[in-house]
Amino acid sequence: DFASLLATPGGTGTLRSRLKDLSGNARVFAKTGTLSKGITLAGYLFVPTASGVEKFDFAILVSTDSRAQLQEARTLIDKLVRSWAYTLAGNAR
Repeated sequence: DFASLLATPGGTGTLRSRLKDLSGNARVFAKTGTLSKGITLAGYLFVPTASGVEKFDFAILVSTDSRAQLQEARTLIDKLVRSWAYTLAGNAR
């Protein structure tokens, strides 16, 4: 399974300090990317739902000339993934 080859929150790798607090037993497997003017997060979000565990594919790319904005974007990307996990698990905000 390809997803098992990707980084996971709290594990070793690029997500070790990110997304450790996903709600509803959601799990993320993803690849990060960082360049001087951009960051990415792409992977799979597995969310328990009433019909079983569902897999959602995602890819997020942010490009900017500001290093400060890249750090802010990384924070916002993590908030977006947390929001998806929460909402897709049936906990609409």
